[in-house]
Amino acid sequence: YQKQSEDLGYSLYVNGIKSDAVFTDATEPGKDYEQYKITLDVYAGDVLSFDKNGSEIKPSASGDGNNAAKTDGRGYLLVNNAKSKADLYLKKTGNTYDVWLTGNGENHPLPNLQNAPILQAWNWSISSITSKLDYIKNAGFKAIQVSPMQVHYVSSDDSWSQNHRWSDLYRPWSLSIATTSNQSVIGTKTQLKELTAAAKSKGISIIMDVVLNHLDGNGSANSFYNDVKNYESYIYDNGLKHDQNIEDDGSPRATIMKSLGDYPDLNTHHIKVQERALSLMKEYIDCGVEGFRFDAAKHIETPRDASDLASSFWGYVVNGTKRYANSLGLDAPYFYGEALGAGKDRDIGWYFPYMSITDGEQSYDLRTGVNTGNLSLIQKDHRSIENRGYVVLWNESHDLYQNTSDENCTKWMNKECINKVYALQASRSYASPLYLARPADDSTKMGSAGNLDWMDEVVSASNAFENRYKWTEEDRSYNNGCVVTARGDREDAGAMIVNINNSSSSPFEVDVPKVYNGTYIDLVTGKDYNVHDGKVTILPTRGVSVLVPAVSHSYYVVGNEIFTGNPAATWTAESGRQMTKVTGQNLAELTNVEIAEGAAVRIIKKYDNDTPTEWFQTLGENYSYVSKVGNNLVFSRTSTYSFYLNNAGNIYIVDKNPEVHEQVTITFNINYGTNYGDAVYILNSVDGWDISKGIRLNPGSNNNWSVPITKDKDTYMEYKFVIAAYDNPTEISRWESNPNRTIAFDGNTTTVNASWR
Repeated sequence: YQKQSEDLGYSLYVNGIKSDAVFTDATEPGKDYEQYKITLDVYAGDVLSFDKNGSEIKPSASGDGNNAAKTDGRGYLLVNNAKSKADLYLKKTGNTYDVWLTGNGENHPLPNLQNAPILQAWNWSISSITSKLDYIKNAGFKAIQVSPMQVHYVSSDDSWSQNHRWSDLYRPWSLSIATTSNQSVIGTKTQLKELTAAAKSKGISIIMDVVLNHLDGNGSANSFYNDVKNYESYIYDNGLKHDQNIEDDGSPRATIMKSLGDYPDLNTHHIKVQERALSLMKEYIDCGVEGFRFDAAKHIETPRDASDLASSFWGYVVNGTKRYANSLGLDAPYFYGEALGAGKDRDIGWYFPYMSITDGEQSYDLRTGVNTGNLSLIQKDHRSIENRGYVVLWNESHDLYQNTSDENCTKWMNKECINKVYALQASRSYASPLYLARPADDSTKMGSAGNLDWMDEVVSASNAFENRYKWTEEDRSYNNGCVVTARGDREDAGAMIVNINNSSSSPFEVDVPKVYNGTYIDLVTGKDYNVHDGKVTILPTRGVSVLVPAVSHSYYVVGNEIFTGNPAATWTAESGRQMTKVTGQNLAELTNVEIAEGAAVRIIKKYDNDTPTEWFQTLGENYSYVSKVGNNLVFSRTSTYSFYLNNAGNIYIVDKNPEVHEQVTITFNINYGTNYGDAVYILNSVDGWDISKGIRLNPGSNNNWSVPITKDKDTYMEYKFVIAAYDNPTEISRWESNPNRTIAFDGNTTTVNASWR
C-alpha cells in the first residue's frame, strides 16, 4: 500500500498482516472527533484490523454500507466488495471507533473461467492430458482440472482402485509442487509449465486441484507422515495440526478441526501454515495455472465463524493469490471449493467472497430426476445457484463414483443418463459445469486417461451451447416431459431440450418460448428443425437436443410464413423488419423483396407431420440464385423449387448485414366531401382494421393523420390503409370502391395526399 506523509500511531492489518501504509489526519476543522484516512486496494473478503500504539482497536462498521457493512466473528472489519483506490476512514469519537470505505474503484469482474465447461482429468498424468488436448478442445471444454501435484506417494504401477491409490493424491506430503517424477504420478513442475502453455495456445485453461486442509499422516490423525518433514519441516517440527480430541458431533468445531481420516488436520489458523499455502498458490501462478479447486474447502474456517474458530485464512491465501497475479499483470484466477453444505450452524455464503462452491445437492437432484424420470426434482432450484457466479455443478464427483458403499454411488449410471445430467448443468446460466472423466474400468492405471465418454456428441453440444451463450440469462420451462432452457439474445437465442420422461418413439411437439421463428440445427445429431410460433416438433433420439440458429449468429431471420396450395406466397415482417407481400409469383423472380445485398435464401420442404425432413440447397452458395437487381431476387432452374402444388413449405430470408432501423412519421392529408357526416373513418393496417384504432374524418380537407412507422434505412416499403363509412360503431355500411390504398414509401416521402368522395 502506498505510504502517506504522516505517522499518527494507527496501524492497519490486512488479513492478519501488518501493512506498511500510514494514516493521515482527515479531521474536519472544528469537529469534536478525530478522523484518519488511508487509500488502498481491497478485495471482497479482506479482513481489516487496527491498533493504536500496540493496543487493538475493534471499530464498528458504518458509513458506506455497501463496502464495509459488517464485521467478522472477531469484531474485525470484513470487506464486502472489491474496490481499487478506496479511501478507508477511521473515526474516533470519545472511546468509540467507526470505520468505512469510500471510493470510485470498480468491482473486480467475475473471472473468465466462470461459466466455462470443465473437464476433470481425474488421475490423468500431464503427458496423458497433453496427448488429448486437441480432442478436449474439439469437445468444447474451456478448462482442464488436473489432480493434485503436491508431493505424494507415487503409485504409477497400480490401478486407481488398488488400495485406493487415487486417494494418495489427496494425502500430500508437501505444500509445494513436485519437481521430480518420483514425487508425483501426475507430473513435475516443468511439465506443468509446458502443459499450461500448450493448453493456452488452444484456448484452454488449467485448473489445479489443491489440498490445503491436511497433510499425510502415518496412519493416524495425530501425527504427520515421516516424509512430511522433508518438505514441510516447520509444520512437522512444530506440530501445526488441530488437536483431535474433539467430539464428532457435527458442530462447527468438529467441521473445522476434526480430521477427515487417518491424516492430521492442518492448523490453518497459524500464520506459518497460511504462508506455506500462499507459497504453493504462487508457485502454480508462476507455472501458468489460471484456476484452483480447493479440496475439503468447507473444513477450513472463514472470518464469519465464531470468534474462537474464525481466521483470515481465505483472505490471506485467495486474495493474496489475486494480488500476486495482478502484480504480474495477470487476471485474477478462478477459485472454487468442494463444500457439500457448510455444516451445522454455518452458512455456505461465508465462502462466496473467495470462491465458487460445488452445489452437490442440486447435482444430486438432477441425477435422481434423470434416473427416475422425476421432472419435479429437476425443477427444484437451490439457493446457492441464485448467487450468480458462485456455483459449480458436477454430473458426478470422483468421491461418488469410486465409493461403491455409498447408496448414491454414480459408478453404475449409464452414459446416456450421466450425459443428460451434464447437459442440464451446462444449460444453466452463471454456473460452471464439470464433467468427470471416468477411468476405463477398475484396472485403469494411475496416470492413464480412462474412457472417452467426455467426447460424446451430447457433451460437446452441451459445451457449445454453454460457450455460445456465456453470461446470458436463462428461461427455463417444462412441457411434454422435457426440460427446455432458452438462452441468448432474441436474435440469436437457442434452446436445449432434455427429454426426461417422454417415451414417444415418434416426433413430438415441444414449446420453446423466447426463441425466434426460423431454422435451427441440432448440434447433437446435425439435423435441422423449424421453430414456428414458439413450438418445434422434434425427436431427441439421444435424449438431448441442442438447437442453435442454422446460420451464423450475425444473420437475422427476417421473414417466415407458411404457404400452401395454389401458387401463392405471403412473406411477412418480423422483429420490425419490413417485407413485401408477394402473391402468385414463381420463385424465378420475386419483386420488391426487402433484403440486403449478399443475403442467403433458404428453402425447406415441410411435410404433413410438421417435421422438416428435406432441405434444399442454400441458394446463392451452390446454384440457382442468380442475382439481386434492385429490390428483386432472381433465380434460375425455377422448376426445381416450385413446390407449391403438392407440399406445404417455408421460405426463409436471412439478412447477413441488417440495416439500421429508424422511425419515420408519414402524414396523410385526406380530402373528404361526402354526406356521411361523422361516420367516416380511416383505418390503418399497422394497428389492424379496428374502428377503435382509426380516426374520424371531418368533411373538407386538412384531415391530417400522422403515423409513425419503423422502416429499414434507404429501403422500399409499402403501407396500406382503408377508408370506410359506418352507419354505427360496429357495422361498415360502405367501403370505398377501391378501399385498399397502398403507399409506396421510398425512404424520402413523408406526406401523402389522398381524396375520397
